[in-house]
Amino acid sequence: MTLHSVTALKPHRSGQFLPGKNGPARQFLGEADKVSLLKRRPSISLCMIVRNEEEHIGRCLAGTVDFVDEVIVTDTGSTDRTIEIARQFGANMQQFQWTGDFSQARNHSINCASGDWILVLDADECLAARDAKLLRPLIAGMNAEGIALIQRTYLWNANFVCSIPNPKDYEEGREYSDCVEVSVIRLFRNDPRIRYQGRVHELVEPAFALEKLTAEKSSIVIHHFGKVGNPEHLERKKLLYLDLGRRKAEEQADNAMAQFELAVQLFELRKHSESIIYFERAYALNRTFDVALLYIAKANHLRGKMDEAQRTYRTCLKLAGENDKVLFEYANFVRDQGLLKKALHLYQRALAVNPRHSLAVFNMGGVYLKIGEISRGFDLIKKAIQLNPDNQTFYENFGRLALEGHNLEEAAELLESFFRRFSGTQRIASILAQIHFKLRRFDSAACWATRAVRLDSADLTPHLIKANSEFCLGLMSDAEKSYSTVLALDPKNLDSMMNLAAIAQSRCDDQAAAQWYRRLLDDYPDHAETLKRYGRLAAKALPSPQALTILEAACKANPLDMACLLQLGSLYEQSGRFNDAVVLFRQASQLNPKLSRIADQKLRRLSVLVHEEKTNCSN
Repeated sequence: MTLHSVTALKPHRSGQFLPGKNGPARQFLGEADKVSLLKRRPSISLCMIVRNEEEHIGRCLAGTVDFVDEVIVTDTGSTDRTIEIARQFGANMQQFQWTGDFSQARNHSINCASGDWILVLDADECLAARDAKLLRPLIAGMNAEGIALIQRTYLWNANFVCSIPNPKDYEEGREYSDCVEVSVIRLFRNDPRIRYQGRVHELVEPAFALEKLTAEKSSIVIHHFGKVGNPEHLERKKLLYLDLGRRKAEEQADNAMAQFELAVQLFELRKHSESIIYFERAYALNRTFDVALLYIAKANHLRGKMDEAQRTYRTCLKLAGENDKVLFEYANFVRDQGLLKKALHLYQRALAVNPRHSLAVFNMGGVYLKIGEISRGFDLIKKAIQLNPDNQTFYENFGRLALEGHNLEEAAELLESFFRRFSGTQRIASILAQIHFKLRRFDSAACWATRAVRLDSADLTPHLIKANSEFCLGLMSDAEKSYSTVLALDPKNLDSMMNLAAIAQSRCDDQAAAQWYRRLLDDYPDHAETLKRYGRLAAKALPSPQALTILEAACKANPLDMACLLQLGSLYEQSGRFNDAVVLFRQASQLNPKLSRIADQKLRRLSVLVHEEKTNCSN
């Protein structure tokens, strides 16, 4: 089994040459033309298509504009500052009406270029200066029609089938922990035979295959940030690509690449059942897509179809029993089946193949924690972090594991060091707030929660930690405002309503407290603690029928709550229901021997009252 990424596989031959729209197509380059070009410096046109890329386009152009002869930027409908920024770099702006086909837009940009060679970049990509200055020497004596560059797509974590640890050999992208690398032709002659094909995930490779053109490989890296940008933008992009991917797969039903691309899109959107259909089609059309089998196994695993997953994982093991990615995914599967020792063995086999498989090390640590070997488990987790010190997911999971009751101090120190390097990591700030709260460092918890809220005001957890910290610090006015914010995000948040009721009671505002308890009971009618507190509040003045009803419901909801039993017993006693009170006091005495003295005192007093009542009745 050879694990490929989507664009690393040779595409299916399909599509037709799209002639130039701004005039007749150029003549094919003959040998005499090539010789003539070699006598002068070949020119390069950077061709891009963009839409709402103000976040990225400046970085892309800043690193490349000095090493090309012209920049053609084709805009397909930007509404932000993309066009303005591109013009600041001297770009030749072209407008193109979006047709739902990336290839058409891409080819329009190329048709507008006058350079001898075409360099294609997306706005969320860039070249390092040390590579950009190699472009001219690279093409100066080139006989091939194209040059394949290495597209390095950066990731925040290693949860991709084809991911590898980020080599960190460039300043660009050094902050990211992992990446996917593929070879893709992005530098090629301005030749009318070379045009893009495919609605989405468009490539010129089909044209090279169809026309029997040659391409050479280079070590120049395209740094791609398409999976680490603004989450909302990425989500919109995924949905657009999904729609176009469906249309492409339908139009090219016999194209294994089109089926595989759509399957990966569906998988990344967690549409696992549907993704399997297209993985199976891709594999049926082209057996070199054997990575589809691993995706199928993982998709069945994630959707809980364990028998199907088991069968496919075993097929993968037969094809590639010593592939670290296959061993790792199967180890995860057997771990989730509860076969922890077998999982450890499989992780060890994966690490024998690839000792730097940091995710396998991390997951081994998690298994050791599950079997109670706490020290060994955390040692492995720390080793994984040392192997991949920029993997945000490792830190997040380490923090969550620590919140279960271990290594809180060490987790706080590690996560704070990570946050100092990557101050925009909201989830790390949120976990730090939770850790400090659990350590009862309420001032620090409130500070970290405030940072997390600034980074993502829609995340409920830091709002709640901030409110709870203020409550514990006695800052009731601040806590009240913070709890109100929580309820705006989650109108049924139980903790917020409970503590708002407590704040009201601390101010002796029993009416407001009662309103909160009633609102709680509307949403949580059987919540024992609310019933108990509301019952106590109702019983403050006298043993009203309402108080009795509420406390009876509280004891029914939690028959083991001794304080509630004693409170209701006292109300029975005050109401003259001595026999009912005796039953409850005896029950309370049996529940908690340490507090039985209180119940026994009440029983002795009640026995006297019961005796007097019987005597009065007999007289």
